[in-house]
Amino acid sequence: MTYKLGALAPQRPYGLATLSAYAKGKLPAPPAKVPVPAVATWGMMDNDRLGCCTVSGVGHAILAWNAEVQGRDAVPTDAEIETEYFELTGGADAGCVEADVLSQWQRHGLFGHRIAGYAPVEVHDHVGLHQAIAFYGAAYLGVALPASAQEQFAAGHAWTVVPNSPIEGGHCILAVGFDQNYVQIISWGKVVNVSYPWLATYCTEIWAIVSHQFIDAGHDGAGIDISSLQADLARL
Repeated sequence: MTYKLGALAPQRPYGLATLSAYAKGKLPAPPAKVPVPAVATWGMMDNDRLGCCTVSGVGHAILAWNAEVQGRDAVPTDAEIETEYFELTGGADAGCVEADVLSQWQRHGLFGHRIAGYAPVEVHDHVGLHQAIAFYGAAYLGVALPASAQEQFAAGHAWTVVPNSPIEGGHCILAVGFDQNYVQIISWGKVVNVSYPWLATYCTEIWAIVSHQFIDAGHDGAGIDISSLQADLARL
């Protein structure tokens, strides 16, 4: 099996505050754990053939949200993943910047689906990561992936720090659950347990995504001022 990468160097837009800055009050504490959504098959979403992990992550987010709010959006096919990916890259298998994918998703839509907004979470803020997962169903992460992670993935093991393992490149993963020991992420079509020391070592960016699905279903438990967030996004 081939495991492709494709998340380019992080770019945080100037003028966009972190998720907590858009809360109407103090963000509530997240629960102690959040289970992985009941998705039967996550799917590779073409990430074995193309460096489209940033776009595959969009498809996995739609699957996660559908499981939470009763399947409201169509799940993209591999052909649709490829089409959207090459539109974002201009036709080359060159990878994408996560912020660019999120901007396209919010402004113009991907796979006929638009998000209400998105905001960064500081990479070492594990409480903020938990809040993004618990309140909005998923968090969109960028990591500098070490070779050890691919080896651990192939063996079905959790991602834990292996000292001096070389970095293979940037990768986009979707965090969909957590407990006291691990964050559960989706990569290459499977659920992977990722240790907190691993995230502290290799995570390069975290994005909270506010879906229209969750707003419509009344899942906005964090009380985000979506109008202020959207106003800042419009100025980018």
